[in-house]
Amino acid sequence: MTTSSNFNVNDFLDTNENPHSYYNILPSSFEKKYDFIFNDIDFNLALNEFLKSSVEEIEFYNIDYILVCLLNLKNELINDSLLHSVAEKASEIYSSLLNKGENTRSFRMRLQRLNYFIRDILSNHLVFEHYNTDVKGSDELLDGCCPWDSIEVNNESLTIFSGFNGLEIKNKENTKRYDKGLSTQLDLLSDGKVSIGSYYSKGSFLYTGCKIIHIDHDEPILIVFTYQQQTYALDSKGRLFLLNNGEVSLLILDLSESSLNKARVFGCYIYFFDWSKPYKGGRLNLDTMKIEYFNTSPVIISNDICVCDDFLYIIDKQKGSVFKFDQKFKYIESKLDFGIGDMQLYDPISIRIRQDKLSIISWVNAKQTMTSIF
Repeated sequence: MTTSSNFNVNDFLDTNENPHSYYNILPSSFEKKYDFIFNDIDFNLALNEFLKSSVEEIEFYNIDYILVCLLNLKNELINDSLLHSVAEKASEIYSSLLNKGENTRSFRMRLQRLNYFIRDILSNHLVFEHYNTDVKGSDELLDGCCPWDSIEVNNESLTIFSGFNGLEIKNKENTKRYDKGLSTQLDLLSDGKVSIGSYYSKGSFLYTGCKIIHIDHDEPILIVFTYQQQTYALDSKGRLFLLNNGEVSLLILDLSESSLNKARVFGCYIYFFDWSKPYKGGRLNLDTMKIEYFNTSPVIISNDICVCDDFLYIIDKQKGSVFKFDQKFKYIESKLDFGIGDMQLYDPISIRIRQDKLSIISWVNAKQTMTSIF
């Protein structure tokens, strides 16, 4: 692959690989195009080389060259099919490397930036030509960095943001911030308590409305929940325990998962996802203790799920859409798309029913999007 002598990757790359800032640039938001000679032949060659290369053969430099080309890409040169294939492959490799440790971090972040650049281009190209006029709703920016989840209970709003003092509890009188580890999800128990779970920090917390109680455990606890008058805790290794007097006790079931990133409880089911396994989800029936796995395609990485009227709504980290499935996991349709514009999602991380609407939080740009249930 030949490139212009004006192309200097070091002038483009954000060497600070902080995810809170690394993904702030997108082609649609990049006002000044990078000054280098764009060659569509070299660009298409680079795309095809990426598609045919094994994971071991992919070079950082080739990804960086494609990224700079994408910043300079003209509408008339957009090859929807080719770009879509590159984004899918980048997403699948990214997913497969999520549990491979810090030594794959730089590679993962480049792959994710590549996916985001392409989704941004394709989404805005498609929106321009085929905007879905039946998608209505509202957007609101949240007051914090990279939010994970938010829930309203007993006239209070609880929100998890990234960084120190990431747990925000807000009511009419005041707003307080607490340092409760690297929390990643909030869940309401039947008795009104709120589970403050994580797949980063060991143990978890329960908010009673008056105080925050720490639950000690040797692994992160994703979720604490109640079912048929019993309280349970599911940890990031897929182990389900009874919880007695705020302490993890009897092991009920081991899902035999090496890692879990998100779990939600609806009815008699625990839905769970390992983000390093693309197109895959699972659920445990609490009545029978039987596990079933399901294909989430076209969803690559299922960041979160909610259930309404026996339909499943799943958000995809890679595509920025809400996907609707039936109880047999048959895909029905999707709404919304990727981007930073109105009613667009950028790394959607949380979805729940709020005020009879779907409420979706985007992690990168801290936006809460409300849209009608479809």
